[in-house]
Amino acid sequence: MPRPALLLALGALCLVSATAAPQEQREEVEHPEVVELDFTGVEVLSEEELRGSISTQETRCKSPLFRIFLFCTLTTSPIFLEKHYLDRTELARDLLRLRILYWRSGYRETTVDTAVTPLTESGDKVRVTLSLT
Repeated sequence: MPRPALLLALGALCLVSATAAPQEQREEVEHPEVVELDFTGVEVLSEEELRGSISTQETRCKSPLFRIFLFCTLTTSPIFLEKHYLDRTELARDLLRLRILYWRSGYRETTVDTAVTPLTESGDKVRVTLSLT
């Protein structure tokens, strides 16, 4: 195929793909706030040990006193809340960290899976579930 014909065909292909009907999909928020961090299938190690070994954390009260007086439930101020946001690269590393933790504990066959579930329509708040089998 001569070079001008190839460029013409490539241009037509770009035009067709640009005019195709857009697929309806929700735009993903790059760094949503992690509101909940759940573990499933935890039988051997404690959940506190697992939370301490990973980078992904959930948004939480800065002080137990704030929780007692309901400041954390009544406001989203950074004075009372320690906000944590999802870093997908670190989440992938967390899966490896958990597998290594189980490997060192003698559980060589443990697998770790993750699910990120949006909790709001805009997707700015998520639940992260780490499943251990």
